[in-house]
Amino acid sequence: MNAPDRKELRKRIKSLRESLSNEAREEAGKRASDLALTLPELGEAETVALYMTNRGELPTEFLIDRLLSMGKRVVLPRVDPLVKGKMTFRAYRKGDALVPDRFGIMEPGPGAQEVPLEEIDLMFTPLVAFDRTGMRLGMGGGFYDRTLAVRRNTGKGPFPVGFALSCQETDMVPAEEWDMPLPVIVTELEIIRI
Repeated sequence: MNAPDRKELRKRIKSLRESLSNEAREEAGKRASDLALTLPELGEAETVALYMTNRGELPTEFLIDRLLSMGKRVVLPRVDPLVKGKMTFRAYRKGDALVPDRFGIMEPGPGAQEVPLEEIDLMFTPLVAFDRTGMRLGMGGGFYDRTLAVRRNTGKGPFPVGFALSCQETDMVPAEEWDMPLPVIVTELEIIRI
């Protein structure tokens, strides 16, 4: 079987997820959040990295609210405006001001407290497409692959969990050597353990 072209796959899946109604996406976000909360790794985690939903992604706001109400420390990514490809994580509390980054994704402002990567127990990762081997296709910037490379190289670092709509699954994601496979992916329909 020939691997699909990454650019074409990204375009096709993004179009598919964006074709869903807001209501369908919100309902999926609630169901996926309920499933995510059953993860033993999440139950044990004190600090959890999430991200703010953008462009048709599975909504994370429900999960963020639930984690905060449980007393978990939630951190959100912030793209470093001065260092290309660098992402840090900042503490987030309900009501904290968020600002758009250069991609239009909402993130904590520069004054939010930075949380070192080694303090993050579990990291929900956005993705455009995924397959049953745990391979994920991101937006193409490599931010999460670089961040999670620490775990691949040292065995330490946040436990990565994909968070996606079930329609984002594909038979095969073409992998590159730097791609970081995910051990768990949560959708609105199931928890997929690789």
